[in-house]
Amino acid sequence: MRAAGAPGLTGKIYRIVDIADPGAPREVGRFSLPEQAQGATTNGLKFSCHGPAHIEGDRAYLSYGDGGGIILDVADMSQPKLISQIAFRGITATQGIHTYLPLPRRKMALINDEAIRENGDGESQHGGIVDISDEKRPRMLSLFPLPEPAPESELKNFYEKAGRFGPHNHHHPNHQLCLEDRDDVAYLTYFNAGLRVYDIRDARQPKEIANFVPADPTMRIGLKPSRLAAQSEDVLVDRRGCIYLSDKNHGIHILRVKEIWSYAA
Repeated sequence: MRAAGAPGLTGKIYRIVDIADPGAPREVGRFSLPEQAQGATTNGLKFSCHGPAHIEGDRAYLSYGDGGGIILDVADMSQPKLISQIAFRGITATQGIHTYLPLPRRKMALINDEAIRENGDGESQHGGIVDISDEKRPRMLSLFPLPEPAPESELKNFYEKAGRFGPHNHHHPNHQLCLEDRDDVAYLTYFNAGLRVYDIRDARQPKEIANFVPADPTMRIGLKPSRLAAQSEDVLVDRRGCIYLSDKNHGIHILRVKEIWSYAA
């Protein structure tokens, strides 16, 4: 189940592929939005499936750019059915939804858009928590507080710093037993603001409880950003509490988190 282009449609769509025979993969189902038909009116918005879906039972959670966060019924993989959409339109309009990650035990989801401009030229970006207890009518519960620079940085805000500023990606457990799977803490990368860790026990009042901002790199090994700056991209947390944080020029940082609190299901 991947995001991929398709003839006759703009952007990427959701395609379900049978790989039982690796030498002859075949599509068994697909989903696209009406705005992706060639010639459709989009008013400058970008409708494109971003990355693989997160699967919970017979539900697929898609991040779909300006199409928002989408929940699909994939019980019949040959005919995925739209259940709901939630979008950030009117709050921000630079990239649309990047991540839509369900927390099924709590009937909530984490959601965020993505910064695409750099060097202080970006619009305000947001991440937050969605109530999906009624999956046909998802609603925003709260937004994560905006990261603040450390006093010693002498920055008034992260928009003043080189590179992109804004959320990018959450830690995804992906049903892997080796990865941390808890729904009282959220780990979110924030490009030049590094990694932010949030206490989400109260979904109405998420609080930042820890952060790690890498020093700016001194050696360029990639094309972005145009001015060298830390750009934390993705994060993965294993069950031992080790955090793996990727960066465009640094490569990988490995961090160790002290126990925040004992998890109680």
